Amino acid sequence: MFKVEYRDGLARTSKLIVRGKEISLPNIAIVVNPNKLVVPPKELEREFGAQIIITNAYIIKKSKFKEEAVSKGLHDLLDFNGVIFTDSGAYQMFSQKVKDVNPKEIVEFQVEIDSDIITPLDSFVLPKDSKDVAEKKVLETINVVRESKSLIPEDRFYVTPVQGGKYSDLRKYCASHVHSYGDLIAIGGLAPLLMKYEFKDVVNTIIECKKSMPLNKPIHCFGAGHPMSFSLLVAAGCDLFDSAMYSLAAEQGRYLTPRGTLNLSELEEFPCSCPVCSSYTPRELLREEKKQRTYLLAKHNLYVTFSELKEIKEKIKKGRLLTMLHYRARAHPKLLGGFIELLREHGEWIEEIDPIYKDTEIFEAGEETRYRPEVIRARKWVKRVKTTDKIEVQVFGTIPQSLLNTYPFNKLTPKPKPLKINVKEIIDYCYGRNASKYFEQLNTIKTKGEIKILVNNVEAGKISLETGLFEPNIYGANLLKKSLPPPKARVIVEKVKPIIKTSEVLFCDSELRIGQLALIVDPQDNLLGIGKLLLSPFEIKTIENHEAVSLVELATIH
Repeated sequence: MFKVEYRDGLARTSKLIVRGKEISLPNIAIVVNPNKLVVPPKELEREFGAQIIITNAYIIKKSKFKEEAVSKGLHDLLDFNGVIFTDSGAYQMFSQKVKDVNPKEIVEFQVEIDSDIITPLDSFVLPKDSKDVAEKKVLETINVVRESKSLIPEDRFYVTPVQGGKYSDLRKYCASHVHSYGDLIAIGGLAPLLMKYEFKDVVNTIIECKKSMPLNKPIHCFGAGHPMSFSLLVAAGCDLFDSAMYSLAAEQGRYLTPRGTLNLSELEEFPCSCPVCSSYTPRELLREEKKQRTYLLAKHNLYVTFSELKEIKEKIKKGRLLTMLHYRARAHPKLLGGFIELLREHGEWIEEIDPIYKDTEIFEAGEETRYRPEVIRARKWVKRVKTTDKIEVQVFGTIPQSLLNTYPFNKLTPKPKPLKINVKEIIDYCYGRNASKYFEQLNTIKTKGEIKILVNNVEAGKISLETGLFEPNIYGANLLKKSLPPPKARVIVEKVKPIIKTSEVLFCDSELRIGQLALIVDPQDNLLGIGKLLLSPFEIKTIENHEAVSLVELATIH
């Protein structure tokens, strides 16, 4: 089971239940090699709260642990109670120039050793591969994914890898053909790009894949393990990572931070207060023998890794991930380039998926600010408002003064001094030009937390003092319906229900946004009620059998 809890653009916090075990996403599957344990899995679980680890089925199959893994199962072998994810070993076979295990054999072995999440033997595309070679590998991957599906028990999770390398058309083709088979979509081939800090290419690859499939499954990014990159990757829509970087870096004397990598030998003081850094100075740690030093440095790297993921989750819940990313991106010019690429090239699409309101501050932080989804939406929606009473504000440009109390303008830092609101202009801003046409004889009553809107002395809805956005009731919905030609602001269904599923939606206006109130109508445009969008129009169109609209108020006559 996969359930999204909070959203911030493409970023999300969610719960993934695998065989009764819960994983809180975004998260990282720590790489564990039983031949070379740096930090024991039990310690990962107990000290760091690790909910998932990943190990390599091919390495285990070729190791002295094979028989023990088969007889005991991975959980006993590795002494880990959480979720265990197995990789197929495609990279190991490639690097060793062998192919001594076939796709059917490696999947059956993963089932036999009781893996919770199973990966088929895909053909990963290298950056240097020609288009013909890449296409052949993509077709091989799709075929293996399809044929391996029948080998997976119902209680296991199945990973479907997306390949294609630098060829966007192949990536899209692969994503569109494999997503329906799996429970977890894994984007392969990113490790070489991440190692070279080619964040622009990484971002474009991830977004191309996400645009080519429904957004109702978790996305795994193979080979991502540096905490510096997590906020960007999560903002691009990744939910899960895996890496051995914590231990590989430690072996090389490298000290990970959210802003980059430092060499232990060059440090005078530790810029961290984790248990390791609180107990040692850099010189004291350097005096430890190699194995102990690697172990302690790996633990620091893990503390930083999990701390960064916790902060990312908190920022998503508050709608502030992009603000965090503003700071993180300036740690490295290529990271900043990836962030600007994400917003400048894909901001329009992210805006379509972004909730209508988030509790986040907006301030001029550089070129990228103008491409934030909230800013893109605001710049489009102010064109709906006909007024001569305008003001110039930072980031947004010229806007109606009446909208200064309306999101996202009310989140500017510093905040402009608001003037008296204009209800009709706010209605037009929220629902389209001339949406307020029949809202005549207007009066307002300010109460705690909201402004009630009266039309001809009949309550027609409210404006929240927190969001500054208009929320109609049934009477107001009828006025909107008269003002806006179909299918504007509408969700069309055959029958209204407390919760309307995606399969029951015949049409959803693409200009509506998550959290916005929509007019629920039948095919003859009779008003059935008002509903709040739980998904974006893109998701309503592409995701099957998912909660799409929550009924807020039923029409009196329907």
